[in-house]
Amino acid sequence: MNTVLIFGVLLIVAGIALAILAYALILNRRGETPGGEEPEEREADFVVPPPAPPPAPSAEPASTLSPPPAPSQEQPIVPPPLAPPPAQAVAPTAAPPPPRTIDVARLLRDEVTGSLLIGVGTRLYRTADELRDSADWLRMESAARDLQVWFAARPRTMAVEERRSVEAVKRAGSMLDQINAILERKLALAPELPQGVRLAPSPEGGVRVLIGLQAYPLDQVPDAKINQLIRESVSEWENQG
Repeated sequence: MNTVLIFGVLLIVAGIALAILAYALILNRRGETPGGEEPEEREADFVVPPPAPPPAPSAEPASTLSPPPAPSQEQPIVPPPLAPPPAQAVAPTAAPPPPRTIDVARLLRDEVTGSLLIGVGTRLYRTADELRDSADWLRMESAARDLQVWFAARPRTMAVEERRSVEAVKRAGSMLDQINAILERKLALAPELPQGVRLAPSPEGGVRVLIGLQAYPLDQVPDAKINQLIRESVSEWENQG
C-alpha cells in the first residue's frame, strides 16, 4: 500500500480516538458533580479540533521516483575547423589563333619502288623533269629555296662532335646511295622479289633495310633472298673501290 495513504489513514484514526477520549472525559466529569447537576459545559473548553486532512497522494509512488541526475562532466570545447580560403578564380588564357596556312605541296614515297613523289593540288609528279615542264615549277622552286633556308636555320656554335657526325652521315649516305644503285639493278633481274628494297642510315648510327614501309636491322632481314642480294651488292661496291 502506498506509504502516504497509510499515513493519512493513521491520522484519521488518531483524530477519532482523540474525539472518543474527550467524550469519555466529559461523561466522567458529569458523574463526579454533586446533586447530579451537570455543570455547564463551556463549548470553548471542549471543542475538539477537526482532524487534519491527509496529504494528497503523489502522482508517482516513492519507489518509482527517478534518481537525481548525475553531475554532468564538462566537455572540452573544440573550436570548429577553419574553412579554407576561397580559391581565386583564374581567368583562362585565350589560346592563340592558329596560323593561316596554304597547301604548297605534299612529299610522298612510292610504297613499291621507294622513290619520292611530289603532289601539288591534284597533280602528281614522279620526276623533276615532269615538275620543271609544268606550271607549278616556279612555285615549287621558290618553296624549295625556302625549305633549304628552313633546314639551315640552326645555332652557329655547333659542337665539333656534331659536325663530325653530320659529315659521317653524309659519307654514309653517299655510300648507301651507291650500294642502293647496285641493289636496284639486281632487284630488276629478280621480279619475284619486292622492288622497294633499299638501305638507309639508322637513327642509332647503323644501317637499316627498308622493305616497303617496314624497317629491319641489317642482320634481321626476314627474306633470305633479299639478304643475299644485299650482301652481293655490298661486296660489289667494295670491289669497285
